[in-house]
Amino acid sequence: MGGGGSKQAQLERYGHLLSPRERHAVETTFTDIAGSPDASFLTQQQLNAYLTGLLYPPSTTDRVSRGIFLALGGGDKAGVDFPNFIQFASQLLRGSLTQRSQRLHILTSGHLDLLRETLQALLANLCDSSSPTSPWVLSSPQCLASLVDFLTKPLGDVGVAGGRSLTVGEVESWLASSVAVERILDVAFGTCFYNRTLTSSEDAPPEIAAHVGHPVRVDEEEGGGKLDTQRVLVPLLIPHATQRDPSPSSSLLSAAALLMINSFLPAEIRGQLYPLFLSSQHGKSFSTLCKGLVGSGPCLLVVRDYGGHVFGGFAAVSWQFGPQFTGSSECFLFSLHPNMAVYTVTGYNDHYMYLQQTAQTMPNGLGMGGQLEYCGLWLSAEFDSGHSKGRPHCTTYGSPSLSSSEEFSVDTVEVWHVGSPPPPPEQSDGAGQSILDKDKVAGHILEMAGKTRHSEGLREPPPDDN
Repeated sequence: MGGGGSKQAQLERYGHLLSPRERHAVETTFTDIAGSPDASFLTQQQLNAYLTGLLYPPSTTDRVSRGIFLALGGGDKAGVDFPNFIQFASQLLRGSLTQRSQRLHILTSGHLDLLRETLQALLANLCDSSSPTSPWVLSSPQCLASLVDFLTKPLGDVGVAGGRSLTVGEVESWLASSVAVERILDVAFGTCFYNRTLTSSEDAPPEIAAHVGHPVRVDEEEGGGKLDTQRVLVPLLIPHATQRDPSPSSSLLSAAALLMINSFLPAEIRGQLYPLFLSSQHGKSFSTLCKGLVGSGPCLLVVRDYGGHVFGGFAAVSWQFGPQFTGSSECFLFSLHPNMAVYTVTGYNDHYMYLQQTAQTMPNGLGMGGQLEYCGLWLSAEFDSGHSKGRPHCTTYGSPSLSSSEEFSVDTVEVWHVGSPPPPPEQSDGAGQSILDKDKVAGHILEMAGKTRHSEGLREPPPDDN
């Protein structure tokens, strides 16, 4: 590729897919790698030194760096010139699906094992940089490998296909079929090619706005107003915890697990988690669990059984007591350990969510999927046991049994509200409510028994605010 013309002309010619801000960021990254603003090419050694700080474990750096060097057009040459670097970044970050697939295929030499190794190295960087005070469990290499297994499953069984070659068409089909992979690669490669900072929080790369349902406001740092891509881009894939009580921490959720789960959440609620119930703090109490989650909006339920399996479900709407299943098609079940997977709705039925606490003729407990007594996920109201049944699969979510055995004993349970924190309880003082208004369970029992609420309609209307 010709290198004639000024750098500005080369930027505009070979980086036309990028915005002006992005072109400047990629140019800055090239300068940082090459070590001089006057440099016109970079060497394999310089690229290695740069990637050493971005890839984990370090043993992957040489192999992945070599793949990137070849993809950049280095080949047997002494270095990669500026136009090749800009064009590669432009097509990988902003190109068509075919262009991105071609670049990713070259980057991994068309080998599934190198694709998996590159993906795991990028994921390790994302998970490690989520926050120095992260409340999430450390993402172990085994956890990251499990996530890579889940993400690359459409490309073939790992045990059989781990060393096979991939065609560009297979890579393109994989990217087209996996929204989670596309989001993860957007941010992973963005943190590489946009370097550590952008010159302004204005007109930031589309990743910042593309993965959430509302504009992202970034406070400018003192002294220069630079935007840290690790600090801003990563939380869009790995939510941060918000709380009213100090120091909430999870014993079940890792950054890698959240990276997977968050990619399946509705866009408008990604980015924040708020603890509603942690059995490690609140004890094993089903009534306390219900108090935390009823009426609290979308939330994640995470369970660990005494066999060590970790699994759960996403409730897209507020939990409510009642004799019928509720919820929406945005609900899903997931497995976190020993394997990672997400199971979305099949469309077979709408048995998304069920909750009862003091019913006389209905099962008391929390369920997701399947049918009563045979749920994809069930916690009994006694809070000591549950079941996860699916032979061969849960009819609602298509999931297999998620627990260590179909009938399991509960070790730990966590519930996290998803999205902005729910209003504090003190904002609802219950004024003007009857006992049945406050005790929804009692109201449902009366309705199931066919009893009439005689006081309904006799109370005085609420006072006019005016």
